[in-house]
Amino acid sequence: MNTPHDVARSAERIWAARQAGRTLDAEATIGSPDLATAYAMLARGGLYRPTIAWSAAFTPTGAPRARNASPAGRRLIVPLAAWWVGDILRDDGARLRSFGAGGVLDMPWPVAVKTGTSSDWRDNWAVGYT
Repeated sequence: MNTPHDVARSAERIWAARQAGRTLDAEATIGSPDLATAYAMLARGGLYRPTIAWSAAFTPTGAPRARNASPAGRRLIVPLAAWWVGDILRDDGARLRSFGAGGVLDMPWPVAVKTGTSSDWRDNWAVGYT
């Protein structure tokens, strides 16, 4: 089972790879920031806001970083449609066949997750929200 800290550490490793010029979706037609923006829109019930990049959520001393004001949002899909997509992505039973029980997607809370693989089978990725 992963903790929120584990998930944050994974995100930091992905960010560091991107800063070094490596990506998890080099062959994809959509980049990671766009993918994150799309799933954040679903998590917000269909409300779109542009992605704001952070290098880390905490300072080197462990204090939380100050948050910038969120940009104004724009509704792209109706809340019910966003909920339906999220409900499908939260289905633990649908993931059992591919991932089994007790794996990296096993969280102690409901989590909407979409996984994928790059076109050359070199990289795997997952995006999700709670």
